Amino acid sequence: MPFLPYQTKHLEACLAIYDSNTPKYFSVQEREEFFEWLHEKVGGDNPYWVLEVDGEILGCGGIYTSKTHHTTSIYGEEVGFAWGMVHNDLHKKGFGKSLFLYRLEYLKYHFPNTPIILRTTQNTYTFFAKYGFETLYYTPNGFDDGLDKYEMIYRDPTKAKLETGRFRLREAETHDGQHFYELNNNPKVLQYLLMEPYENKDGGEKYAQGLIHQYKKYGIGRYLVVEKTTGDVLGWCGLKWLKEEGCPDIGWRLKESAWGKGIATETAKACLKYGHEKLGYKRIVAHALVDNVASVRVMEKIGMTYHKNGEYQGHPIVEYESVIKL
Repeated sequence: MPFLPYQTKHLEACLAIYDSNTPKYFSVQEREEFFEWLHEKVGGDNPYWVLEVDGEILGCGGIYTSKTHHTTSIYGEEVGFAWGMVHNDLHKKGFGKSLFLYRLEYLKYHFPNTPIILRTTQNTYTFFAKYGFETLYYTPNGFDDGLDKYEMIYRDPTKAKLETGRFRLREAETHDGQHFYELNNNPKVLQYLLMEPYENKDGGEKYAQGLIHQYKKYGIGRYLVVEKTTGDVLGWCGLKWLKEEGCPDIGWRLKESAWGKGIATETAKACLKYGHEKLGYKRIVAHALVDNVASVRVMEKIGMTYHKNGEYQGHPIVEYESVIKL
Protein backbone atom coordinates (compact mmCIF):
# COMPACT_ATOMS: atom_id res chain seq x y z
CA MET A 1 0.00 0.00 0.00
CA PRO A 2 1.23 3.56 -0.71
CA PHE A 3 2.54 5.14 2.50
CA LEU A 4 3.67 8.73 2.03
CA PRO A 5 5.55 11.04 4.41
CA TYR A 6 3.20 13.35 6.26
CA GLN A 7 3.00 16.94 5.04
CA THR A 8 1.15 19.91 6.50
CA LYS A 9 -1.39 19.65 3.68
CA HIS A 10 -2.53 16.36 5.25
CA LEU A 11 -3.43 17.96 8.60
CA GLU A 12 -7.18 18.34 8.12
CA ALA A 13 -7.53 14.83 6.66
CA CYS A 14 -5.71 13.32 9.65
CA LEU A 15 -7.85 15.28 12.11
CA ALA A 16 -10.98 14.08 10.32
CA ILE A 17 -9.77 10.48 10.65
CA TYR A 18 -9.15 11.08 14.34
CA ASP A 19 -12.64 12.52 14.83
CA SER A 20 -14.19 9.46 13.15
CA ASN A 21 -12.60 7.27 15.83
CA THR A 22 -13.82 9.16 18.90
CA PRO A 23 -14.91 8.34 21.50
CA LYS A 24 -14.52 4.55 21.07
CA TYR A 25 -10.84 4.46 20.14
CA PHE A 26 -9.56 7.89 21.12
CA SER A 27 -10.60 10.40 23.73
CA VAL A 28 -12.08 13.69 22.57
CA GLN A 29 -9.76 15.38 25.07
CA GLU A 30 -6.69 13.95 23.30
CA ARG A 31 -7.45 15.70 20.02
CA GLU A 32 -5.40 18.75 20.99
CA GLU A 33 -2.43 16.53 21.84
CA PHE A 34 -2.72 14.86 18.43
CA PHE A 35 -2.85 18.27 16.75
CA GLU A 36 0.29 19.37 18.62
CA TRP A 37 2.05 16.17 17.61
CA LEU A 38 1.34 16.78 13.93
CA HIS A 39 2.16 20.46 14.18
CA GLU A 40 5.31 20.33 16.31
CA LYS A 41 6.85 16.86 16.62
CA VAL A 42 6.53 15.10 13.28
CA GLY A 43 9.80 14.69 11.40
CA GLY A 44 13.38 13.68 12.17
CA ASP A 45 13.28 10.99 14.87
CA ASN A 46 9.48 10.94 14.66
CA PRO A 47 8.55 9.94 11.09
CA TYR A 48 4.85 9.99 10.32
CA TRP A 49 3.07 8.58 7.29
CA VAL A 50 -0.29 8.81 5.58
CA LEU A 51 -2.01 6.04 3.66
CA GLU A 52 -3.24 7.45 0.38
CA VAL A 53 -5.43 5.55 -2.08
CA ASP A 54 -6.76 7.21 -5.24
CA GLY A 55 -5.89 10.61 -3.87
CA GLU A 56 -7.78 10.08 -0.60
CA ILE A 57 -6.12 9.86 2.83
CA LEU A 58 -7.48 6.72 4.49
CA GLY A 59 -5.16 6.43 7.47
CA CYS A 60 -2.13 7.83 9.23
CA GLY A 61 0.43 6.77 11.80
CA GLY A 62 4.01 7.18 12.91
CA ILE A 63 6.64 6.23 15.44
CA TYR A 64 8.44 7.91 18.32
CA THR A 65 11.72 7.50 20.16
CA SER A 66 12.20 8.06 23.89
CA LYS A 67 14.52 10.96 23.09
CA THR A 68 11.67 12.92 21.57
CA HIS A 69 8.53 11.49 23.18
CA HIS A 70 9.25 10.57 26.80
CA THR A 71 11.63 12.52 28.99
CA THR A 72 11.96 9.42 31.18
CA SER A 73 11.35 5.78 30.40
CA ILE A 74 11.37 2.74 32.67
CA TYR A 75 13.04 0.89 29.79
CA GLY A 76 16.02 3.24 29.66
CA GLU A 77 15.36 3.84 25.99
CA GLU A 78 12.29 2.93 24.00
CA VAL A 79 10.66 3.34 20.62
CA GLY A 80 7.05 2.85 19.75
CA PHE A 81 3.94 3.69 17.79
CA ALA A 82 2.48 7.18 17.56
CA TRP A 83 -1.11 8.02 16.67
CA GLY A 84 -1.92 5.19 14.29
CA MET A 85 -5.45 5.09 12.85
CA VAL A 86 -7.60 4.55 9.79
CA HIS A 87 -11.00 6.06 9.16
CA ASN A 88 -13.67 4.40 11.27
CA ASP A 89 -15.59 3.34 8.15
CA LEU A 90 -12.57 1.34 6.98
CA HIS A 91 -11.96 -0.81 10.05
CA LYS A 92 -11.46 -4.54 9.48
CA LYS A 93 -10.64 -4.09 5.80
CA GLY A 94 -6.89 -4.58 6.08
CA PHE A 95 -5.84 -0.92 5.99
CA GLY A 96 -5.12 -0.69 9.72
CA LYS A 97 -3.22 -3.96 9.67
CA SER A 98 -1.04 -2.77 6.79
CA LEU A 99 -0.33 0.53 8.54
CA PHE A 100 0.62 -1.29 11.74
CA LEU A 101 2.88 -3.86 10.06
CA TYR A 102 4.62 -1.18 7.99
CA ARG A 103 5.61 0.66 11.17
CA LEU A 104 6.49 -2.51 13.05
CA GLU A 105 8.94 -3.58 10.35
CA TYR A 106 10.40 -0.07 10.31
CA LEU A 107 11.01 -0.20 14.07
CA LYS A 108 12.47 -3.71 13.99
CA TYR A 109 14.87 -2.75 11.20
CA HIS A 110 16.02 0.62 12.52
CA PHE A 111 15.97 -0.18 16.25
CA PRO A 112 16.79 -3.91 16.53
CA ASN A 113 17.99 -3.76 20.15
CA THR A 114 15.54 -1.23 21.57
CA PRO A 115 12.30 -2.12 23.38
CA ILE A 116 9.29 -1.51 21.13
CA ILE A 117 6.39 -0.18 23.20
CA LEU A 118 2.73 0.24 22.34
CA ARG A 119 0.02 1.93 24.36
CA THR A 120 -3.54 1.10 23.39
CA THR A 121 -7.04 0.45 24.69
CA GLN A 122 -9.26 -2.52 25.49
CA ASN A 123 -10.75 -2.24 22.01
CA THR A 124 -7.54 -3.12 20.17
CA TYR A 125 -5.02 -4.81 22.48
CA THR A 126 -6.00 -8.33 21.39
CA PHE A 127 -5.21 -7.39 17.78
CA PHE A 128 -1.66 -6.46 18.72
CA ALA A 129 -1.29 -9.60 20.85
CA LYS A 130 -1.56 -11.69 17.69
CA TYR A 131 1.70 -10.17 16.48
CA GLY A 132 3.75 -10.72 19.62
CA PHE A 133 2.86 -7.78 21.86
CA GLU A 134 2.52 -8.64 25.55
CA THR A 135 0.72 -6.67 28.23
CA LEU A 136 3.04 -5.10 30.80
CA TYR A 137 0.66 -2.77 32.59
CA TYR A 138 -3.10 -2.38 32.64
CA THR A 139 -4.72 0.83 33.92
CA PRO A 140 -8.53 1.05 34.07
CA ASN A 141 -9.70 4.35 32.54
CA GLY A 142 -6.05 5.13 31.86
CA PHE A 143 -6.80 7.26 28.81
CA ASP A 144 -10.24 8.54 29.74
CA ASP A 145 -13.47 7.34 31.32
CA GLY A 146 -14.29 4.09 29.56
CA LEU A 147 -10.91 3.90 27.78
CA ASP A 148 -8.61 1.52 29.61
CA LYS A 149 -4.86 1.73 28.99
CA TYR A 150 -2.77 -1.28 27.99
CA GLU A 151 0.98 -0.78 27.87
CA MET A 152 2.46 -3.54 25.73
CA ILE A 153 5.97 -4.59 24.69
CA TYR A 154 6.97 -6.46 21.56
CA ARG A 155 8.43 -9.95 21.96
CA ASP A 156 9.26 -11.64 18.67
CA PRO A 157 6.88 -14.64 18.55
CA THR A 158 9.24 -16.53 16.23
CA LYS A 159 11.72 -16.76 19.12
CA ALA A 160 9.36 -18.68 21.39
CA LYS A 161 10.95 -21.88 22.68
CA LEU A 162 7.65 -23.77 22.67
CA GLU A 163 4.05 -23.36 21.58
CA THR A 164 0.87 -25.08 22.63
CA GLY A 165 -2.63 -24.56 21.33
CA ARG A 166 -3.22 -21.55 23.57
CA PHE A 167 0.21 -20.37 24.68
CA ARG A 168 3.71 -19.33 23.70
CA LEU A 169 6.53 -20.21 26.07
CA ARG A 170 9.55 -17.95 25.79
CA GLU A 171 12.75 -17.19 27.64
CA ALA A 172 12.79 -14.37 30.17
CA GLU A 173 14.33 -11.13 28.97
CA THR A 174 15.32 -7.78 30.39
CA HIS A 175 12.24 -5.83 31.57
CA ASP A 176 10.39 -9.03 32.55
CA GLY A 177 11.00 -8.40 36.24
CA GLN A 178 7.57 -6.81 36.64
CA HIS A 179 5.90 -10.13 35.83
CA PHE A 180 7.87 -12.02 38.48
CA TYR A 181 7.30 -9.28 41.03
CA GLU A 182 3.53 -9.47 40.54
CA LEU A 183 3.54 -13.26 40.58
CA ASN A 184 5.54 -13.52 43.79
CA ASN A 185 3.47 -11.04 45.75
CA ASN A 186 0.24 -13.00 45.92
CA PRO A 187 0.09 -14.95 49.22
CA LYS A 188 -2.06 -17.64 47.59
CA VAL A 189 0.55 -18.22 44.88
CA LEU A 190 3.28 -18.49 47.53
CA GLN A 191 1.27 -20.74 49.86
CA TYR A 192 3.20 -23.92 49.05
CA LEU A 193 6.51 -22.39 47.97
CA LEU A 194 8.19 -21.69 51.33
CA MET A 195 9.29 -18.22 50.26
CA GLU A 196 8.57 -14.63 51.22
CA PRO A 197 7.09 -12.00 48.89
CA TYR A 198 9.54 -9.69 47.18
CA GLU A 199 10.04 -6.45 49.09
CA ASN A 200 10.25 -4.43 45.88
CA LYS A 201 10.52 -4.78 42.12
CA ASP A 202 14.25 -5.44 42.37
CA GLY A 203 13.38 -8.97 43.47
CA GLY A 204 11.58 -9.59 40.20
CA GLU A 205 14.47 -8.16 38.18
CA LYS A 206 16.98 -10.40 39.98
CA TYR A 207 14.81 -13.43 39.31
CA ALA A 208 14.68 -12.58 35.61
CA GLN A 209 18.46 -12.17 35.50
CA GLY A 210 18.85 -15.52 37.26
CA LEU A 211 16.80 -17.22 34.57
CA ILE A 212 18.83 -15.57 31.82
CA HIS A 213 21.97 -16.94 33.50
CA GLN A 214 20.44 -20.44 33.59
CA TYR A 215 19.70 -20.35 29.86
CA LYS A 216 23.30 -19.46 29.11
CA LYS A 217 24.85 -21.98 31.51
CA TYR A 218 22.56 -24.99 31.09
CA GLY A 219 20.57 -24.34 27.94
CA ILE A 220 17.31 -24.75 29.86
CA GLY A 221 15.23 -22.76 32.31
CA ARG A 222 11.78 -21.60 33.27
CA TYR A 223 9.85 -20.02 30.39
CA LEU A 224 7.22 -17.33 30.58
CA VAL A 225 3.73 -18.47 29.64
CA VAL A 226 2.11 -15.98 27.25
CA GLU A 227 -1.52 -16.25 26.20
CA LYS A 228 -1.64 -15.94 22.41
CA THR A 229 -4.99 -14.20 22.17
CA THR A 230 -4.38 -11.47 24.77
CA GLY A 231 -0.62 -11.12 25.16
CA ASP A 232 -1.03 -11.62 28.91
CA VAL A 233 1.89 -13.19 30.76
CA LEU A 234 0.26 -15.71 33.09
CA GLY A 235 3.31 -17.11 34.87
CA TRP A 236 6.07 -19.53 34.03
CA CYS A 237 6.70 -23.20 33.30
CA GLY A 238 9.84 -25.06 32.37
CA LEU A 239 12.93 -27.01 33.30
CA LYS A 240 15.69 -26.29 35.80
CA TRP A 241 18.91 -28.23 36.15
CA LEU A 242 19.33 -29.95 39.54
CA LYS A 243 22.95 -30.79 40.20
CA GLU A 244 22.12 -33.08 43.12
CA GLU A 245 19.71 -35.10 40.99
CA GLY A 246 21.81 -35.07 37.83
CA CYS A 247 18.72 -34.25 35.79
CA PRO A 248 16.24 -31.42 35.22
CA ASP A 249 13.32 -30.55 37.45
CA ILE A 250 10.08 -29.44 35.83
CA GLY A 251 8.04 -26.76 37.56
CA TRP A 252 5.33 -24.16 37.04
CA ARG A 253 3.94 -21.10 38.74
CA LEU A 254 0.84 -19.26 37.56
CA LYS A 255 -1.08 -16.17 38.55
CA GLU A 256 -4.18 -16.88 40.62
CA SER A 257 -6.36 -15.67 37.75
CA ALA A 258 -4.94 -18.49 35.60
CA TRP A 259 -5.77 -21.33 37.99
CA GLY A 260 -8.31 -24.02 37.21
CA LYS A 261 -8.08 -23.63 33.42
CA GLY A 262 -5.76 -26.50 32.56
CA ILE A 263 -2.88 -24.13 31.84
CA ALA A 264 -0.31 -25.83 34.07
CA THR A 265 -1.15 -29.22 32.57
CA GLU A 266 -1.02 -27.96 28.97
CA THR A 267 2.28 -26.13 29.32
CA ALA A 268 3.98 -28.69 31.58
CA LYS A 269 3.10 -31.49 29.17
CA ALA A 270 4.77 -29.52 26.37
CA CYS A 271 7.88 -28.83 28.49
CA LEU A 272 8.16 -32.47 29.52
CA LYS A 273 7.97 -33.61 25.90
CA TYR A 274 10.51 -30.96 24.90
CA GLY A 275 12.92 -32.12 27.60
CA HIS A 276 12.73 -35.75 26.58
CA GLU A 277 12.39 -35.58 22.80
CA LYS A 278 14.29 -32.41 21.85
CA LEU A 279 16.88 -32.13 24.60
CA GLY A 280 17.40 -35.84 25.15
CA TYR A 281 16.95 -36.05 28.93
CA LYS A 282 16.17 -39.58 30.03
CA ARG A 283 14.90 -38.58 33.47
CA ILE A 284 12.99 -35.48 34.57
CA VAL A 285 11.72 -34.98 38.11
CA ALA A 286 9.18 -32.74 39.84
CA HIS A 287 8.74 -31.78 43.49
CA ALA A 288 5.93 -30.37 45.60
CA LEU A 289 4.91 -30.13 49.21
CA VAL A 290 2.76 -33.09 50.17
CA ASP A 291 -0.15 -30.73 50.86
CA ASN A 292 0.07 -29.17 47.40
CA VAL A 293 -2.60 -31.41 45.92
CA ALA A 294 -3.09 -29.30 42.78
CA SER A 295 0.56 -29.58 41.70
CA VAL A 296 0.66 -33.30 42.42
CA ARG A 297 -2.42 -33.71 40.27
CA VAL A 298 -0.68 -31.90 37.40
CA MET A 299 2.32 -34.23 37.72
CA GLU A 300 0.03 -37.21 37.35
CA LYS A 301 -1.91 -35.69 34.45
CA ILE A 302 1.25 -35.17 32.40
CA GLY A 303 2.28 -38.79 32.89
CA MET A 304 4.78 -38.59 35.74
CA THR A 305 4.83 -41.30 38.41
CA TYR A 306 5.49 -41.25 42.14
CA HIS A 307 9.11 -41.88 43.07
CA LYS A 308 9.65 -41.06 46.73
CA ASN A 309 8.92 -38.83 49.69
CA GLY A 310 11.46 -36.42 51.07
CA GLU A 311 11.98 -33.26 53.07
CA TYR A 312 12.71 -29.64 52.16
CA GLN A 313 13.36 -26.95 54.77
CA GLY A 314 11.75 -29.19 57.36
CA HIS A 315 8.60 -29.77 55.33
CA PRO A 316 7.51 -33.09 53.79
CA ILE A 317 7.66 -33.17 49.99
CA VAL A 318 6.92 -35.67 47.29
CA GLU A 319 9.03 -36.40 44.21
CA TYR A 320 7.59 -37.59 40.90
CA GLU A 321 9.60 -38.61 37.87
CA SER A 322 9.31 -39.23 34.16
CA VAL A 323 11.79 -41.76 32.79
CA ILE A 324 12.09 -42.88 29.18
CA LYS A 325 14.39 -45.17 27.26
CA LEU A 326 16.42 -43.29 24.68
